[in-house]
Amino acid sequence: MQLAFSYQADDRAAAELRIHDLQTGEQITAWTDPDPEKQHPLPIHGLAWSPSGQYMAFSQGCCPLAPGYIWDLKASVLAGHRGVLGMFWGPDEDVLTLSVPQSVGKLIPVGSGDSSSIALVRPYVISPTVVLTGTAEVLYSAKAWLSKDELAYMQLNLSREGKEAEWAWWTAQIADGEVVDKRPLDAPPLPYDDNALEERLLPWLPGATFAEPVWSSDGAWVLFRAQVGTEEPDRIYAFRWEEGPLVGPIAEGTYLALAPVHTTWSCSH
Repeated sequence: MQLAFSYQADDRAAAELRIHDLQTGEQITAWTDPDPEKQHPLPIHGLAWSPSGQYMAFSQGCCPLAPGYIWDLKASVLAGHRGVLGMFWGPDEDVLTLSVPQSVGKLIPVGSGDSSSIALVRPYVISPTVVLTGTAEVLYSAKAWLSKDELAYMQLNLSREGKEAEWAWWTAQIADGEVVDKRPLDAPPLPYDDNALEERLLPWLPGATFAEPVWSSDGAWVLFRAQVGTEEPDRIYAFRWEEGPLVGPIAEGTYLALAPVHTTWSCSH
């Protein structure tokens, strides 16, 4: 398995996208911010490997207008989309799922006065297709594809007074780029249940905070980053879900993505 992750030595260092081979332990820097002299270097986040390993999606920056990129690893092409809150691939190789800011013309508490919508985009296509449109009262955040046509997402309903309610899990059936049915979920699917993950891991890393779990395709392993103590850096670990063991720390870094296949990198920036 190959693990992609984001690395910055400190808040003044250029952001790097690194690849770690979990079998050999070999680690390479696959991409570095081409403008390392920025006064405030922007972190890389939202890493997402396509099902075949041909494409890598990631975004850079910390605001709702942060650019998102689709990197064609075979053709050495990097294409961008402006304004991405989160990204992941669907079961279909050429469909990337985005959470995107949606202008609503009035201030709401998501950081920029915009709502958030869910859209689908294909490599080399500039304009995403919005399938769930956010409003001043309803915000959406895409999370995972449960099957080829069933998308799991989170929905936040806001009162007219602007008071936040809790995020709730939903699923949507999508056909031909349109939502044909929606229903609430009582609980998140296991790979996205942060509480279940934390309960399993705390005995192995007492006092740690956990984030960004990614699962192997067979569900046997979960990789995650953890911080033990506020002064310690984020480190990456692997854990066999059923019985342990804990493996790591593998490396220092954040924002993880597992390659679905062994991928040969054709370019380095």
